[in-house]
Amino acid sequence: MNTVTRVEKYQLKLTDKQKTIIQSWISACKQLYNKCIDKFNTDNKYFNKGYKTIKSTLFNEIYGKNKKPAPYDTLTDVKPKIKFLV
Repeated sequence: MNTVTRVEKYQLKLTDKQKTIIQSWISACKQLYNKCIDKFNTDNKYFNKGYKTIKSTLFNEIYGKNKKPAPYDTLTDVKPKIKFLV
């Protein structure tokens, strides 16, 4: 594996409104992540169903027909360790 990952750190100057929006997205991701942990602890074979089936089932359980509080791609790429400095 001969790849190099370059990382740069930028300081963002966000408005209070932008901070609130991003914090709500992080909260939605945590909620989804915690739901996945609960499902795994209840039935670890639950995740053998396939990615799309699990995703739609979890979204329906959490949000129903309501609008999702974060962009779809943010919710589908849930990472266990999110570090975000606001």
